[in-house]
Amino acid sequence: AAAAAIAPYLDLLVPAAGTPARADDTVEALEAAFLVSGGAAAAAAADAAALLAGEGSAIRELREARNERDAAEARFDRAIAAGVPEHERAAIRAQIEAAQRRLADAEARVQAERPEFALLTDTMITPAELRATLRPGEALFAIIQGPERGYGFLVTRATVEAWRIPLSEREAQATVRRLRAGLAPDPATGRLAPFDVEEAHRLWRRLVPVGAPDVLAHRRLVIAAHGPLAALPFAVLVTEPPRRIASDADYRDVAWLLAGGRTLAYAPSALAFAAQRRLARPSSAPLPYVGFAGFTPLSPARAAQAIGPSRRGCEADVSALAGLPPLPAAAREVEISARQMRAGADAVRAGAAFTRSAVVGSDLTRYRIVHFAAHAVLTDEVPCLGEPAILTAAPPGSDPREAVIRLSDVLRARLDADLVVLSACNTAGPDGRGAGEAFSGLARGMLYAGARSLLATHWTVPDFPIAALAALTLARVGRGEEPAEALAEAQREFLSRADDGNLPAAYAHPFNWAAPVVIGGQQTPAQQALR
Repeated sequence: AAAAAIAPYLDLLVPAAGTPARADDTVEALEAAFLVSGGAAAAAAADAAALLAGEGSAIRELREARNERDAAEARFDRAIAAGVPEHERAAIRAQIEAAQRRLADAEARVQAERPEFALLTDTMITPAELRATLRPGEALFAIIQGPERGYGFLVTRATVEAWRIPLSEREAQATVRRLRAGLAPDPATGRLAPFDVEEAHRLWRRLVPVGAPDVLAHRRLVIAAHGPLAALPFAVLVTEPPRRIASDADYRDVAWLLAGGRTLAYAPSALAFAAQRRLARPSSAPLPYVGFAGFTPLSPARAAQAIGPSRRGCEADVSALAGLPPLPAAAREVEISARQMRAGADAVRAGAAFTRSAVVGSDLTRYRIVHFAAHAVLTDEVPCLGEPAILTAAPPGSDPREAVIRLSDVLRARLDADLVVLSACNTAGPDGRGAGEAFSGLARGMLYAGARSLLATHWTVPDFPIAALAALTLARVGRGEEPAEALAEAQREFLSRADDGNLPAAYAHPFNWAAPVVIGGQQTPAQQALR
């Protein structure tokens, strides 16, 4: 269901912040919110079913049943528009009901044979079942964006709370666009504009207005944002009125949401988070790490060949691929990370050794951490690719297909990884809107493929900061820390070192440290014991 269709119902159940709400209404509102996130999940599930149609009869049957249901519903719409007699409409309704029964049977079979498909389909559960997946001290902070306003939900092991967010979809888009403008260098000069900490605080106060539940009381927040806010890392939100930024060093004293020892993890949706928590088990892979690194810039002709010679109307996509810059420090990034994980020299596949065949031909289930220091492109950026993709360092004379690893390649290869790292992703859509839904689809695909957690960036970070953040994070993961906690500690450490003699003050700007996020519900054995 679209948020616009559910919004009037949520308005009846969700009060303004500070207004008491009936517990039953709040639970009912959360159940309705599940339906909204299911829309994006249904699209991701349909995409995955199409990509995996050859992987087994259950998934093929699911795809056919969904197509049959959609075709019957389209026939009914045409019949209504044409004013056909009632007995003909009744016959089509019977076809829809039969198709829905077949679809339900197909979904049940897929869930039995491939339970990880729940990560794509947002299988419905009760709010009580969602609460049971949360740990002590942890809260799920979910935001549903409607046309006129948003709706906030704070879910803990004990409670479900909800409130209205006075922020329209258009305002959310404009706010995200303004904030991201301060998180990208000027294309002409390469200089960074000051980040608007006051705007970041205003957004925080709209998301969590006076009278709303105390979101900051929880040391670990799992964020499931629907709509434009999905393209913004919440680490850049400011929880207290900021002082004027006179120099880059002043960013160290800002009350970022990440401050105070808080961990921020992300989920494509509340239901996807619950499914992943139920399904995830620690990796049984025997090797600690493998890293793939580099990028060979594409000429327009090679970019067109990589997309596919039969595609038409893809000139903008060809330009987008051909305009991607090289990643000169990518190999160094994975070399440092491999040392942090005590992996051997053969764990690094850089330069010409990083091709589609090198990845697809590897047994990726043997590695607990799979690291791509490479450009990852989303379908909003390059829709002609048809699915998210990772670009390789295949040399210019090689088969153009070697330059692109599509999500379907990863889905078929399978993973058994505690963490997958994509350190050069970008969620700024080409039209100025955030590509949050496309980012969510990529995350769902990686989790379905067998990753417990995904570390990805919202924009391409300069070489040294991303290498340092990756190394600091993986060092902590190697010592047994959960990935989201390891990243949060690495970001705080990186920020604290700016202008203290270790790093330049310019590195305190959030452009350098706020891009990486961890999606997924991976838990260490000690955390699982708390359950």
